[in-house]
Amino acid sequence: MSLKYSILYKLDYYYNNYSCYFCQLNCSTCKDITGKCSLCEAGFVLYNEICYRCPDYCLACEYRDKIICTSCLIGFTTGNGLCIECS
Repeated sequence: MSLKYSILYKLDYYYNNYSCYFCQLNCSTCKDITGKCSLCEAGFVLYNEICYRCPDYCLACEYRDKIICTSCLIGFTTGNGLCIECS
């Protein structure tokens, strides 16, 4: 794909084989023409082929029955799956 083609399509679509396909919001890579996500943008976690936003102040998160933060910004620590400001 050349850059000139990618500019013509909205950000939530991707170009493949001369066609434009929908790709879910906050998804950086879609599996196929169904638009199901296989990789999320930074700050999001993949669960059942959908990208969910990580909690506030979170650097990385995972899905374990719910979305939990696994690492936080400097000055914050994890607690109950969230990032809590250090006092």
